[in-house]
Amino acid sequence: MVPEGSAQPLGHLGGVLLAAAWGLWADRMWARPLVVGCGAVIVLVHLVPGAMTGGLASLLSWIVGVALAWAYLYDSRGVVAYYAWLEEVEASGSG
Repeated sequence: MVPEGSAQPLGHLGGVLLAAAWGLWADRMWARPLVVGCGAVIVLVHLVPGAMTGGLASLLSWIVGVALAWAYLYDSRGVVAYYAWLEEVEASGSG
């Protein structure tokens, strides 16, 4: 359990996820790894005894969520092609 009066272990993660959402909306290259990375951090924190109160159901739902985010952001043909195009545009300096 988190001691009374201390910050929750993931208290600032909401701001990071908000930045990731804006990054996806604004077509920023850093947004995809940030989304998956935040989810991975949440999964890892679930593995620390007493750090999270959601139990196994919460852990499993985050694992599924991270896997789905990864599949969409990195394995979906259209999304991968779009981000490859964005990378080309950024590299050419015309974006």
